[in-house]
Amino acid sequence: YKITDTSKTYKSRDISEIVASFEIRHQKASTPEGKDRIIYTGITNFDNKFGGFEPGKFIVIGARPSMGKSSLAFQIALHNIKRNKGVVIDSLEMSSEDALMRMIAQENQESISDLLSGYIKDLNSFKKTLKYFSNNKYLHIDDKVLTFSQLKSKFLKIKRARDKAGLPTNVWIIDHIGYVKTNWKFKRHEELSIGSKMLKELAKELGITIIVLSQLNRTVTDRKGLAKNKPQMSDLKDSGSLEEDADYIVFPHRDSYFESKEKNIIENPVNDAIIIVDKNRNGP
Repeated sequence: YKITDTSKTYKSRDISEIVASFEIRHQKASTPEGKDRIIYTGITNFDNKFGGFEPGKFIVIGARPSMGKSSLAFQIALHNIKRNKGVVIDSLEMSSEDALMRMIAQENQESISDLLSGYIKDLNSFKKTLKYFSNNKYLHIDDKVLTFSQLKSKFLKIKRARDKAGLPTNVWIIDHIGYVKTNWKFKRHEELSIGSKMLKELAKELGITIIVLSQLNRTVTDRKGLAKNKPQMSDLKDSGSLEEDADYIVFPHRDSYFESKEKNIIENPVNDAIIIVDKNRNGP
């Protein structure tokens, strides 16, 4: 007991202190200062419905391949660097250059296939966007694949450097969790469980928004009946901990994708998508 006793280093807050802290947070919520601390997606209907993401929240974006989870994450990143919010992206699935290309395509409404072939619709706008990203101090992109503990150490190092330079760090995006290296000591689902809880604790401790992207199990493509191919929390790949730890679980979904597979036809270049919020810890 003497060895593990933390009473000298840890002091619990009195309930009156917690009430006072909540009261301040509640009063600030409707002020410009209170709204400025929220991480918005930039999708008007979504932000009006859910009020954005508060600092300290852990968000999971899940989808099958090519469904739009990276696009949604990059949309959030783009919107928030324009609000002078610091965004760190660990692009584990694609190179930093490919991640940047995706963001340029979204910003300029360009086709990725056109950019890959060297074609540009608007050269002036393209050069202006390149200059914007080149001079932007709020965005940091890295693509080195590491273990969870290594990712955490690297992120904290980046945050310390940004703090020293007077730059904020508000959002950490990991794309995607399936590419995080597994420590040889653990099985895959055990590693993801440990990593999920680590990220949840880090978000709360640092008061930042952490957004993790995750693949879904293949079973979602074979589902029959009323639910059909609509994703749900249990479809998250390899880890039930993501369901437990996440404050929000968000699924971008296109019925047209599954219809095209079922009918063996080519999906149109542009299709409507829905965003399913299957978990929201403090709201609808």
